Amino acid sequence: MISSTLNMLKELFLAILIGGILGFTVTGGIWNFKHKKSSPKPTTPTPTISLDNSNTSPSPNPTGQTTTKASNFLDINQPQDQTIIDQDTIKIKGQTTPLSQVVILVNNQSFFIEANQQGNFSQKIELEGGANLIQISSIDPNDNQIDKEILITYSTAKI
Repeated sequence: MISSTLNMLKELFLAILIGGILGFTVTGGIWNFKHKKSSPKPTTPTPTISLDNSNTSPSPNPTGQTTTKASNFLDINQPQDQTIIDQDTIKIKGQTTPLSQVVILVNNQSFFIEANQQGNFSQKIELEGGANLIQISSIDPNDNQIDKEILITYSTAKI
């Protein structure tokens, strides 16, 4: 009885330790990835035209296009949450704010990718038999973060 309790405590301590190390590793990877890509860029003021100071609608810029500040979003297009599949690999596809950093975590694997100019991203991942919790985070160029989780079950049963 006492030895089984000690074994449980050892396993719990080990799980917490591994989780902490994994968390620090992922956080350090995100920070390193984000700061490695960011370099000082010269900024020039962009003049805007405002027809009425009380108008809160977007104002046209010198090219005549309307500029608006987009908020960070994250849509997972493939696969759908709660999907059951019979293959050990799957491609995660989604859309987020253009040029955002996307982090995908699954089964002790970390993937760091960048969304393209249209905000699209995709990443092939390997699954383990059974339930696979996939955590996806998007960090936009203004450091706003949004997180989503999907559960994909890889069934090894022959039907």
